[in-house]
Amino acid sequence: KARRHVSAERMAAEIAIPGDRMGELKDYEAGPGTYTLNGIIFASVVGVKKMTKAKNENNKKSKQRVEIFRKQSASELPERGDIITAKVAKVNSRLAKVNILFSGERLLKETFPGTIRPRDVRAF
Repeated sequence: KARRHVSAERMAAEIAIPGDRMGELKDYEAGPGTYTLNGIIFASVVGVKKMTKAKNENNKKSKQRVEIFRKQSASELPERGDIITAKVAKVNSRLAKVNILFSGERLLKETFPGTIRPRDVRAF
């Protein structure tokens, strides 16, 4: 697998683009603007890399959290586990295509496309 290397200019400015390697889960905690794959933390958005102290619940030694903040004021993105309100755009036997309008009680600045499969639906 080819690895993407961060250029010296971007490293000095701490700017990240999607796919940039930010660190390993054994050393850092993944924060907003990142995703993990096989124990590696990657940037998922274009923005500025920030290191913050992770919340420590059990007085254990806490790791630093890697976060990527967008430079522009972008819409807030729904996160995994959020309860969303969406408008159904298209339905077939395998899935429903939706436009996400709210994340929790927040009205999003723009709609986001989504896909709901039968296995994703559960009763509350």
